[in-house]
Amino acid sequence: LRFALKCLTVAAICGSIFAYYLGFLKGRGHGRTFAVLAAACAITGVSFGLGWVGGPARQRQIEADLRRVENLRTIGIALQNAATLPATLADLSSTRPDLRIIDPQTAARYEYHVLGAHSYQLCATFAAPSSAQNGPSPSGFWSHDAGRACFLLDSTRPMQW
Repeated sequence: LRFALKCLTVAAICGSIFAYYLGFLKGRGHGRTFAVLAAACAITGVSFGLGWVGGPARQRQIEADLRRVENLRTIGIALQNAATLPATLADLSSTRPDLRIIDPQTAARYEYHVLGAHSYQLCATFAAPSSAQNGPSPSGFWSHDAGRACFLLDSTRPMQW
């Protein structure tokens, strides 16, 4: 469907330009009408696009949520490589200074709770539900609603994608 809509859009743009120049060559200038139609189509397209995907603020929220999930995955991978689960993320961060344990927007630490010898929980607060995003999880493991979400993980199992 997306491909067909893109093809139709390109065909409409090319067809309208061709019709304009063909009319110009035949001596029937439609400059004013063409300009009004082109401006109306552009305004409609931009309005539809902003309504469909949201404005820049909404996209920043979605990008921040994608970074949160990526940070949680990276923390999970670091915990898989640890001999034992650390008591806090600060303990893990002391051995891995490149690890991002702080939320990119709120500057709060991600929540981490040890539940057993190999099981733990990672939590973060998300701005939008994962259904508003195109990814990042084909398996659905990292799916979340807006607000606080927690993920149960096991350090002996491979990290979910």
